[in-house]
This record gives sequence, C-alpha cells and structure tokens, in this order.
Amino acid sequence: MKRITILCIALFFSAIPCFSQSDSPQDDPSGFSEIEKKRENNFVKRIEMPHRFFEMGWTVDFDISNNYFNIKDIFKEHIVIDFTEIAKNISKAGFLVNVNVSPSFFINLNLKNGFHFNISTGIESYGRVNIGKGLFDLLGNGKQLNKDVDIDLGISGDVFAYIGTAFGLNIQDYHIELMPSLYMPIFHVETSNGKATFSNNDDTFINATASATLACYSFLDLESFMKLDIDAMLENLKKGWGFDLYSSIEHPIFRSLVGKLYSRFPIVPGQLNYVAKTEFASEFEIEKLTSLFSGSGSIKNNFESKDFEHEKTTFKIHRPFKIGTEVAWRPFGKWCVLDAMIGLGVKKPFTNDFHAFFEYNFSISTDLFIKNWDMLGIKFSTGRIDEVFKHSLAVMINLRAVEVNVGVSAVAGSFIPSVQLAGVGAYATVCIGF
Repeated sequence: MKRITILCIALFFSAIPCFSQSDSPQDDPSGFSEIEKKRENNFVKRIEMPHRFFEMGWTVDFDISNNYFNIKDIFKEHIVIDFTEIAKNISKAGFLVNVNVSPSFFINLNLKNGFHFNISTGIESYGRVNIGKGLFDLLGNGKQLNKDVDIDLGISGDVFAYIGTAFGLNIQDYHIELMPSLYMPIFHVETSNGKATFSNNDDTFINATASATLACYSFLDLESFMKLDIDAMLENLKKGWGFDLYSSIEHPIFRSLVGKLYSRFPIVPGQLNYVAKTEFASEFEIEKLTSLFSGSGSIKNNFESKDFEHEKTTFKIHRPFKIGTEVAWRPFGKWCVLDAMIGLGVKKPFTNDFHAFFEYNFSISTDLFIKNWDMLGIKFSTGRIDEVFKHSLAVMINLRAVEVNVGVSAVAGSFIPSVQLAGVGAYATVCIGF
C-alpha cells in the first residue's frame, strides 16, 4: 500500500509541469469569440464553470444494481431461470448486488476573480452482497460424487457522515482548490468466514451447510440506538472523527482545453467504538432425493444463530483514497463540452486488506446560452465510479435564481449487464441563488 501511495503522489506532481509547457491560452483560436474570451477569462481555468455568484443546494444520488440479471429477464410473461446459462456467463466474482445512497447539502460562493468558497455536508453510504460463482456452477453443471463444492458468501457496507470546506483561487493561469473534510463513520458491516459447502457421496444423499460471522461496527452501541437515546448519540458524535484532504489543480492547456489533477488523501482515520457480533450456521441434509416429493425418508433442516454480543472496541477506517486526472474540451465554444476522467481508488488504505480499483468517466454535454445565460443543458456520461459501471442521461434547467438537475442511469457491477439495464439509478440537484 505504501508503494501505491508513493507512486500516486509522484504521478500527481510529475504531471504538473506538463500543464505549464502548453501554449498560452490567449494564442489558441478555439471556438470562443473575443467577447466570450474576455467574459469568461476568470472561469476558463476551471472544468466546471459556475452559474451563480452565490448558491445553496441539495443533491440526492441513489442506485441499485446487480451484475447479471437485466430488465429483459424480469419483465417477461413467464420468467425462466437457466442455471446452466448463468454458470457459463456470470463473472468469476460471482453474483453481486450493489446499493449506493448519497444525500448532501452545499453552499457555494464564486467571485469574478476566481475565488471559490464551499461548505458541504452529507452522507455517503454503500453496501454489497456477494454470492460466489460456485453456487451457479453447482446448479447449472452439477457436481462430481465425493467432491465438495465451496461457495463464498459475503456482505459489506459503510455509512459515513461528512462536512467539508473548500477554498479555491486563481494563481496566474492555474486554479487551485483545497477541501479539508471531517468525516464520521456511522456504521461498518462485514461478514467473515462466510462459506457454504455442498457434498454428496452417492446419487441420493445430499448435504449442504452454510456459516458466517456477522460484525456490525457503530459509533453508538446498538441498544442506545434502538432506544433513540438522543443524549448518548450527541455524546458519541463528539469522538471518532476522521480527516482527509481533497486537492486539485486546473490549468488551460490551450483556450478550449482545460486539464485537472486531483486527489483525496486520507490523513486521520475515523473510529468506531462499538461492535455487535453474531454467528449463524445452517445445515440441510436429505437421505434420498425422493424424500422431497414423497414425504418419506430422512430430511434434516437445522438453523442456529447466536445472540448478538455487544462490546466496546477500536475499529479504524478511512474513506477511500483517490487520485486522477480530468480534461474538458470545448471545441466549438462553451456550449459543447467533451469531458474525460481517469483515476485510481483504494478502499481500506494503509491496511493489509486494502483494495485498489480503477475509475473512469467520459461525458458530452450541450448547453443553450441566451445572453450568456446557461439556460438549458443535456448531458450524457458513461464510466465506472466506485466499482460500479454507470451510464447516465441528465437534464439541467437554469432559471437564474433556481436551477434543477435531474438524471437517470443504467448501472451494474459489470460492464455488459450495465448496458442491459441490470440496475437503475437516479439523482436530483436543486440550487437557489443569484
């Protein structure tokens, strides 16, 4: 993990000179008119051009998806599940279900000299359920006698509350942004040793077992949470806060093309002080297959679970580390923007269980300007963010004092299911200001 961190930091800073080697923005005959160049001189240093001097707004982003079943498999008169076909086509990771919910509130101040001030607060939450590919291989292809089949099972999820303050300004032809953020981990849920085993020693005897340990870490003991003990909640909110720093630098490579380098670097981990653990096990045994239909013979079906054990603990967790680069190209003027982003993320950084993943996003947006008023916009984007493939279509309506952005998306944990509508998402942003 240290090598990855050092490499990412080196990549971030080594790319800065590439920006400074470009021609002067004023020398590029792009699609901007001379009036537009003068009018937008303070904002072309930024990929996202502000719409108001002052604004406050709310955003809600939600998506749910899986990595195999799509809308055509569900909306049928007769649903047919072909386990042989599933076993053949499902990914090595098995069957995945992802859920992400992120509501937020923000305030922005944008001055003509490029100064930017922002306050934002909200919730980041994401969860995942995983069933190993072994289950579908078993159902679709059967198994060999006297050879066990192991199936991985897993559940994970995180909920963070955060508050951040951003400061940005223009320095010569650069726009620099810093956002220190405090975040509080609210919950972390994970299973360990989750596994199911299927075995049979002849054509009739079948045995299946499943077991897992479930741990739910929280900032507050679950007993106080269930009782809605407000005093206990407020007391525990005073501790366990983590700290990370987002930074970015933007620079016009030439008049119509702006480049950006960004990173979110974890500094102080958040801490959860309580945990509730339980174990469960299940066993299903059939002496003869005919017992399922005749009611005769031996059938055993046992399920056991332990009571939750509550205890104090020290569980430290970071928000994901991220680093990347982004460019925005306005080849015909400011009404048309082509955007591309590529980055690297690391979940559970600075631990032995760290997990690295690549991100990317490509988008094209068109805007209707009336007397320099960005009144109506349409944007299409496609990419992979936080290990979820997402293809979105969004509409923006800007009435100066009020702006509304709404979008829908097709999402999934794998690329092909994402274009087959294996999951859906939606987001809405409302801004008011002047």
